[in-house]
Amino acid sequence: MLIFLYIAYKRLTNLYIHPLPSHTMIVICIMSTAMLQFHYYLRDKKVSLWTIDIDSVLMIAVTVIGRLISGIHWFTDIAAGILLSSALVALYYSTLKYIEEKKG
Repeated sequence: MLIFLYIAYKRLTNLYIHPLPSHTMIVICIMSTAMLQFHYYLRDKKVSLWTIDIDSVLMIAVTVIGRLISGIHWFTDIAAGILLSSALVALYYSTLKYIEEKKG
């Protein structure tokens, strides 16, 4: 029980030093929406699309793994960032599809 209280105390005192899922969430949101936009605007150029996808996924992976390995974020922070960014990207994608259906 003391260990749990100590961990909770350390976690609460570090909240202002290392914000919860912000960096992971930002990188995933930016790179995912960039991938969606590139797929929309560069539909005919298949070679450039898969290179952009690979670069984006690598950047996401390096960022997420680097934050975890360096100890800047806890695993739960990264998991929360992944979940929140996935929800935001899904909302963005569904909004784009809705607008596209309204136009056409």
